[in-house]
Amino acid sequence: MFERAPAPIHNSLLCALLVFSVIAGACSSTHHLEDSSSGSPPDDIDYTLIYMVHGDANYLYHQNGKAFQADDEALKKAFTIALGATKGEVFIFHQKPERQAFLFFPKKDREYYHYRNGKLVDYGKYSPEDDGFSKEASIYSELSVPAKAKEFFFYFGHQIPLNESDNIDYHISRPGSKFNVSLFADGLNAFSQKFSLVGLSTCKNGNPETLRDLEGLSDVVIASPEDLHLSYLDTNNILMLEDSNSVDPAYLAREISAASFKRLSEEVTTGVTIGIYDLRKITFKNTSYTASNSTDILVPADTNNSILDCGSGSSKGVYFYYKAPMFGRQKDRVLPSYSGWACK
Repeated sequence: MFERAPAPIHNSLLCALLVFSVIAGACSSTHHLEDSSSGSPPDDIDYTLIYMVHGDANYLYHQNGKAFQADDEALKKAFTIALGATKGEVFIFHQKPERQAFLFFPKKDREYYHYRNGKLVDYGKYSPEDDGFSKEASIYSELSVPAKAKEFFFYFGHQIPLNESDNIDYHISRPGSKFNVSLFADGLNAFSQKFSLVGLSTCKNGNPETLRDLEGLSDVVIASPEDLHLSYLDTNNILMLEDSNSVDPAYLAREISAASFKRLSEEVTTGVTIGIYDLRKITFKNTSYTASNSTDILVPADTNNSILDCGSGSSKGVYFYYKAPMFGRQKDRVLPSYSGWACK
């Protein structure tokens, strides 16, 4: 008679090793270096672009009967820019929904792409560390060249919630997580002390509270005070930096906004408003954004302390591309009677 091999023990050991490998893989960072030799020394980087594309919610839309996923469309545009940025460095973060392995461990579904001089030099997957951009900022800090290049940030997503709301529904795959204007501002600051330009391809963030929180973090901000889906910004004109990285950010913002406005005006029948906010020329007072028709929200920096109504007029440092909707109560609204500040 012979003894049987202790199969149950071996099977248990194999299962344990398998579970351990899955846990280790879920907790670790996936990192793929494509071609480190294609990188360049810091002196060759004239500017840095960061694209943050939120894809954790329903971004499906239809145009001419054809379905599109808006976050994927925004991603395609960012790839095109990255390939054309031969004098720059580009980081693209796709905040995809978080799945879980064995019901507990994240599967690192988010993706980042790192381009330098028009070439993909890095790709990886990751999971968030908090409700903000800590993990993305850490990846950026680790991989970006230590150059004194101008930095530009473009965010594509739903409206960034205001600070007084609960903000727990922004990330569908992460129940209970929060996201608001303050967390967004903290996230920007984790990347850089100061951006030349921040573009918000979101709805309704052209408001005093959002812009006040971004004061000091960016020279100029592009934002819409009304409803526009996340793929509205066409940032092709950012490649003007290829000719000169000293282009004024307000001029870049106008070129980007003009191109976006032209396309939208031809494609949609709803209203189109894209605002350019030069935060170097606007000062804010400590008044609640929610105060309807307040006359104490915005003070233009060069108007001898005269106070501007949030709902009408214009101000130094604020410029708008505007088209009224083709139907509804506001179809006859004209720009001179509309400030563009989205006050409740």
